[in-house]
Amino acid sequence: MNRDEPVLPRKRPSIMLYSAGRTTSPSRMLFIQSLDSRAPRLIFTNPNTGGVADVTADGARVLFVDFHSFDDVVLLEVEVPGGKARRIYPAAGKKVGISSAAYSPDGHRIYVTTDQGTESSVILGLDARTGRELVRYVNDSPSTAPMNVLVSPKGDRVVVGIDAGNHGEVRILTAKTLSLERNVKVPLGDINVGSFRNDGKAFSVLISLPDHPADVYSVDATTGQLRAMREDKRPGLDALPAIDATIEKVSAFDGLSLPINVYLPKGHSGKLPTIVIFHGGPASSYAVRWSPYARFYLSLGYAVLEPNVRGSTGFGRAYEMADNREKRADWLKDLETVNAWTKSQSWCDPDRVVVWGQSYGGYTTLMALTRQPMLWRAGVDLYGVADLKQFLRTTDAAIRSVFITEFGDLDKDGPLLEEFSPMRDRDKIVAPLFVYAGQNDPRVPRSESDAIVRALRERDVPVEYMVAANEGHTVDRNETKIELLTRTSRFLEDVLNQPPRR
Repeated sequence: MNRDEPVLPRKRPSIMLYSAGRTTSPSRMLFIQSLDSRAPRLIFTNPNTGGVADVTADGARVLFVDFHSFDDVVLLEVEVPGGKARRIYPAAGKKVGISSAAYSPDGHRIYVTTDQGTESSVILGLDARTGRELVRYVNDSPSTAPMNVLVSPKGDRVVVGIDAGNHGEVRILTAKTLSLERNVKVPLGDINVGSFRNDGKAFSVLISLPDHPADVYSVDATTGQLRAMREDKRPGLDALPAIDATIEKVSAFDGLSLPINVYLPKGHSGKLPTIVIFHGGPASSYAVRWSPYARFYLSLGYAVLEPNVRGSTGFGRAYEMADNREKRADWLKDLETVNAWTKSQSWCDPDRVVVWGQSYGGYTTLMALTRQPMLWRAGVDLYGVADLKQFLRTTDAAIRSVFITEFGDLDKDGPLLEEFSPMRDRDKIVAPLFVYAGQNDPRVPRSESDAIVRALRERDVPVEYMVAANEGHTVDRNETKIELLTRTSRFLEDVLNQPPRR
């Protein structure tokens, strides 16, 4: 089974509640378990995927997210231990996105962050008994960014973490009225809200910056003042070359604005080989942040880009849904737009542009190399999907159910899945490709990588294949990271030093 992170009731820390599911079924179950016992007890089974959002302080009620798709989420409340569930939000028949939900300390109020099924970003304070709206906070900057709520154990404040797609923001609200107390001044980076101190006077945030890995900071809940929680010496970081990080915007074929994170070696000169890294998901995004891949290649004199093309989260409901099913053809045009913009930049060597990605980003790499074979000099595919139909047959059942909205139904949409599968056009790949797979990957099975490697070797297209015996859908272990970076850098150096194809 896949088990999610547990939640512990504040007044009953001897028990934990968590959601879990089997890889063969999309359903998600809610369990309660005592910390002094090995026997979990099943409370509730949801027919769809989902998970625990919060629990009351006494452990008597649980907020459970019933997840159909990113734009169709239902918030339920489940009684413990009886397992009776009732719908909290939205009303029946309405589809909304929900990014978080939390109880007030007394359990009388529920805070829900939602897009309301529109291009909006709000927090609703609901009466926990009736579901009636009591208060609301409307986020108008950025007006479509998803939010996550953290409620003070004293019940006086609500902290809001804002996911603006390519950066994070933090705000402090008065809990009773959801009026803004202050914005927390944070640097441009990936910002994630953590937890409150028991006295409610401070809370934690995790901040990841382009030139520094994620570290924990404390925020004074009254003043919003940020303070580092540690001052460890990091001589390895200090020795790295300086970089410049910016966010650029590029106009798509239909007028959409495509944000691109751009990382350049500081003080660079001449034309740089450029790596364009696409995120996984599909519904995800890249914030400006610390990336070991980007930092490593920047130190070697590469430029690194991270586009948040249509389908990315943090830029609105319509933007996130703009690559679903048949609309993936528009997404493909975005890849071409990014390629053209990259090659037009003064710092880019247009003959040495590499496409890179992991998971859905690996799928993106394969689609770029099959549909735009002459635009990309080389590719790096980390556990990407090669055949959508075969992938959906073999992946986790919960993923398969969610991907119906994104890609199509395995039983009903065969032609659509084939149309947007890299394997259909595998014979068009001419660029050298590096492929990585985790032997124990439960999401994108190794067979996907095997298939594309086999197809290229049959045609004598240059391909290097790395399989990590102790990894899943990951590049987690230090030895794996070192080998991957070493091998990909050597691979790209060999490829990019050869005369370009014409």
